[in-house]
Amino acid sequence: MTSSPARLDRDANTEHSTHGPAGDQLYRAIFEASREGLFIGGADGRILEANPSFEAMLGSGDVVGSLVHDVSPELWRLVASAAPGARPARTKHRRADGTTFEAEVTCRAIPYGADRATLVAVRDVTRQVRVEQILEDRVAERTREITSLLEVARAVTSTLDLRELVRLVLTELRSVVDYSAASLILIEGDELVVHDLVVDPERAGKGTPQTGARFRIAELTAQAHAAVVHPSTLDYPCVQVAASPEFWDDIGRAQTVVIDDVLTSDDAVATSYREAMGHLLHTEAFAFIRTWMAVPLMVKGVPIGYFGVANDTPHCFTEKQATLAKAFADHASVAIENARLYEQAHALAVLEERQRLARDLHDSVAQAMYGVALGAKAARKYLDKDIDAVEPLDYVISLAAAGLAEMRALIFDLHPGAIAEEGIVNAVKRQVTAVEARHGISVAFDAVEPEADLEAKEAVYSVVREALHNVVKHSQASSVAITIEAVEASLRFVVLDDGIGFDPTAEHPGHMGLQSMRERIERMGGKISIESDPGNWSRVAGSLPL
Repeated sequence: MTSSPARLDRDANTEHSTHGPAGDQLYRAIFEASREGLFIGGADGRILEANPSFEAMLGSGDVVGSLVHDVSPELWRLVASAAPGARPARTKHRRADGTTFEAEVTCRAIPYGADRATLVAVRDVTRQVRVEQILEDRVAERTREITSLLEVARAVTSTLDLRELVRLVLTELRSVVDYSAASLILIEGDELVVHDLVVDPERAGKGTPQTGARFRIAELTAQAHAAVVHPSTLDYPCVQVAASPEFWDDIGRAQTVVIDDVLTSDDAVATSYREAMGHLLHTEAFAFIRTWMAVPLMVKGVPIGYFGVANDTPHCFTEKQATLAKAFADHASVAIENARLYEQAHALAVLEERQRLARDLHDSVAQAMYGVALGAKAARKYLDKDIDAVEPLDYVISLAAAGLAEMRALIFDLHPGAIAEEGIVNAVKRQVTAVEARHGISVAFDAVEPEADLEAKEAVYSVVREALHNVVKHSQASSVAITIEAVEASLRFVVLDDGIGFDPTAEHPGHMGLQSMRERIERMGGKISIESDPGNWSRVAGSLPL
C-alpha cells in the first residue's frame, strides 16, 4: 500500500511526548491490521491513506491519492453528507469486478497534521444483512400464518350450521396446507362418519365420492388384520387409513399422523394402509394420494374426529405445515363441537315442542272431539226415542267450536312467520278465542297493532301465551284482562286474572314457564314482573324497548 507518512492523531498542538515514533508505529500497526476497511479522506475528497482490508474490499490495488468519488460513488455520498458523530450508515458497495456487498460505513473527523481529515471505517455486513433478511422473512411468514389462523378462527365461528361449517372448514384448510383431497371425519359413537370430502378434479382421477358414509371402527380394524378391504370403503381411502390400531394410538394422543409416501414409507400405519388397499394404490383412481396426513380434532383432550389430507406429491407435508394444520384443527374442533351441540339442542327443542303439541292436542282438541262423540251419541239416542235433543246437540256444537278454535291457535303457533303476516293482535285473539270456547273463561283483550319490530312482537306473544296457559291450568280464574300497547318507546303488556293466585317467590319444581318468561324478556333488554295476591289475583307485566 502506498501512503503518505503516518500522521494519525497528530497536529500542531499535540504533545509529541505521549506518542513519539513508538506511538506512530503502534497506530500504524493497528491501522494496517484492522479487518475493517479503513481510509482517511482529505478535505479535497482524496484518499490520503488506506489499509489493505479496504483495498481488498474494493478488489483493486493502490487507491491512495484517488478521489473517493472515483473509487466508490456510494461511499462518497455517505462521506460527504455524514454529520459529526452520526450513526453508521449502510450502502451497497460495488467492487472493481462489478460484484457488490452490503457495507456499513462510519465516518469520524480526526486531526491530520495541521489539517482536518475524515477517518472512514467500512465493514462488510453482507452476512449480517442476509441473516436479518432471513429473520424478517420469518417474521413476515409467521405474521401471515397468524393472520391466516385468525381469519380461519373468524370464519369457522361465523355459522352454527354443521353442514355449512364443515364445507367452510375444508375450504379454509387450503389456506394453511395445499392438498389434492381433504376430508373431515367425525366420530359418532362407535362409527366414523364422512361429513365432507373435497377432491381437486384437476389432480384426482376418481371424482368426488358421496359423503355421509358410516363405518364401524371395530370392523375397519378387523379388516386391517385380515388385509381385506370392504367394497364400501374403496371410495374412502381417508377412512381406510384409520384401519390401523397404531393410527388410533396417535390420534388419541393428539398427534398428527403423516405418511410421507403411501407407496414406500415403512411405518406401521403406512404398512397397514398398503395391505388394506392392495393393488388399488397403483391405479390412476388413487394417484392423487402419495402423501397423507391425519390431523386430530380434539375437544377437552378427547378426539372427536380428524382431517384426512392428501397430496399427489411424496414427502409434501413439512413439519411446519403439520403444526399449522394442528393449530387450524384446534380452532375448527371447538367450532365443530359447538355446531354439533347446537344441532343436538335444536333437535331436542323440536322434540320438546312436538311433545308439548301432543300434550296440548290431548288436553284440548282430543278431549273436545271425545266430547263431540259422546254428545252426538246421546243426541242420537234422544232422536230414536223422540226426545228433545236440542241440549246435547248444542253441547256438541260448543265442543266442536272449542276444538276448532284451539286447533286454529295451535296451527297458528306452528306456522312460520305467522306473526309477521297477521300481527301480534290477531295471534293473541286466536289464543283468546280458544280459551273462551274451551274453558269458558271471559277474556278482555285490549290492543291495537303496535309499531314494533318482529322479534319484540314474537317475544311478547310467547310470554302472553304462556301466561294465559298458566291461567287456564292453575289459576281457576273466571276472567282475564290482557293489554298490549306501545308507549314511550317501549312495547308493554299485562296479563291479569282473578284466580286463586300463587306465591311468586316459591320454587315450582318441574315448571319452567315463569323462568322462561323472565329469561326471554330480560335477554332482549326488557323488564318483567310476576306478582300475585294468593286467593285473589295474579299479574304478569313487562316491557321491551323499541
